Amino acid sequence: MQLLNKLRTKHRFAGVLIDITCGAAASLALPPFFMLPALFCLGLPVWRVIHANSRFEAASIFGMAGLGWFLASIFWVSHALIVSAPSLWFLTPFVALALALILAVFWTVAAAVSWLPNRSAVVRLLCLLVVFAVIEWTRGFVASGFPWSLMGGIFAVHLSSLQMASIIGVYGLTLLAFGCVVAPLLWVLSARWLALILLMLGNQALHPKNKSKKLSKKPDLKLVKTPICSESEKKIRTYKKNSQRPNARQYDREAITELVCSELA
Repeated sequence: MQLLNKLRTKHRFAGVLIDITCGAAASLALPPFFMLPALFCLGLPVWRVIHANSRFEAASIFGMAGLGWFLASIFWVSHALIVSAPSLWFLTPFVALALALILAVFWTVAAAVSWLPNRSAVVRLLCLLVVFAVIEWTRGFVASGFPWSLMGGIFAVHLSSLQMASIIGVYGLTLLAFGCVVAPLLWVLSARWLALILLMLGNQALHPKNKSKKLSKKPDLKLVKTPICSESEKKIRTYKKNSQRPNARQYDREAITELVCSELA
C-alpha cells in the first residue's frame, strides 16, 4: 500500500508508465503469441483501480492499461496506411497511437462506471469484472464496432478450448479471461471461494474434457468410379489427340486429361 501511495502522489509519471507497460505485456497472451501467464500483468493496474481515491483516478489508471494493451496488439493496423502511399510512413506511429487511444476509452469508461465510493475492494473488483465484460460487448457495435484484441481470444490457444465460444460466445470467454485476472486479487482480499470458482471456470474452459467416444476401428473407405458422360469423353479424346501432334504447343501437351461432368457435380 505504501508503494501505491507513492505512485499516486510522488511518482505519478512512473505510475502511468507502469500501467501502460503492464497492459502491453498482458497483450502477449493474445494470438499469435499465446503467452497466457502474461495476462496476469493486468493484476497490478486492477489492484490500483480498486484502491483509487476517486473515480477519475480509477478511470485514468485503467485507461492507461488499456492504452498499452491496444497499442501493443493492434499497432499493425497502421501499416495499411503505407500500402497505397509509402511516402506517409512517418504517420504510422500517430495512427497507431490514435487508434489505441480511442479503444482505451472503453476501458476508461469501464473503470469509471464500476468504481463505487465507500465500498470495499472486493465489491469494486466484482463490479469491474461485470462492467468490463459489458463494455467489451458494447465495443462490438458502437460506432460500427471494433471488437479486436478481445481478451477472450486467448482461448484460441487450443481448438478444444475455443469450442466454448459456441456456447457463451467470445464475450463470455472475455468474462472468463478477465475473471482469471482478478482471481488472485480476490484471494489476497480473502474472498478465496470466489477466486477458486473463477479459476476453476477458466481452467475448465482452457482444458475441456473430451467426452466423445473414439472409434473402435478405422472407417472403411471405398472409391466408387462413376461413368463419365459422353461429352466429356469427346473432350478427353480431343485433348489427347492434339497433344500428340508433332507441332503441339506445350500447354496442349500438359492439357488436362480428366474432366468432371457437370451432371455429376
